[in-house]
Amino acid sequence: MLLKQLVKQLPIIPVDIENEYNRYQTDPHDVMPSQEKFQSLLNSSVQNYFARTSNRAFIQPDACDEFSNRPEEEDSERRYLRSCLQQLFATDMARVLITTRPQHRDTMEEPFSGARLVEIHGDLNDIEKYLENQLEHFKAGPAMKERTKTAIMDANQQKHGSPFTKIILIGISIGKRWRALFPPYSGIFTLY
Repeated sequence: MLLKQLVKQLPIIPVDIENEYNRYQTDPHDVMPSQEKFQSLLNSSVQNYFARTSNRAFIQPDACDEFSNRPEEEDSERRYLRSCLQQLFATDMARVLITTRPQHRDTMEEPFSGARLVEIHGDLNDIEKYLENQLEHFKAGPAMKERTKTAIMDANQQKHGSPFTKIILIGISIGKRWRALFPPYSGIFTLY
């Protein structure tokens, strides 16, 4: 998905991506590119983007702790994602903004030494108002809505220890204003 979003920002498809696509289309076994090949294509696309626009690519993988794969695959997938992002972080052509939950802080912080780390906590009042607003749309009595809201708040508190905490690892220098992160002329690519 990340590579696709990046290539969409380019005026023409890079030759190496077109070649890999054609190879995949003609391969009778439908073998997807290896992780190494994907990393190579991603790196060359970032270089291509930088060369064509003179702007850095801003890559924003959100919820790096949430993988929908089987548990035995998650660690290797997470390591692979970190490796890809670390290589991009090391270049001057891309900046990386990563979000994750606190329990994965160490695994994301270590590979990005020198990155800025910001811990954000959700405000319980805001979260409660959000839940109340969402529950208005359900056909249930006030008591059921209140129990549902309380159950969600309590479950989060038990699981995470603090209300809706998220760690943001910022691999770029930031000015005093948040919008300095993403100038209007830069490409932002979000990995969901």
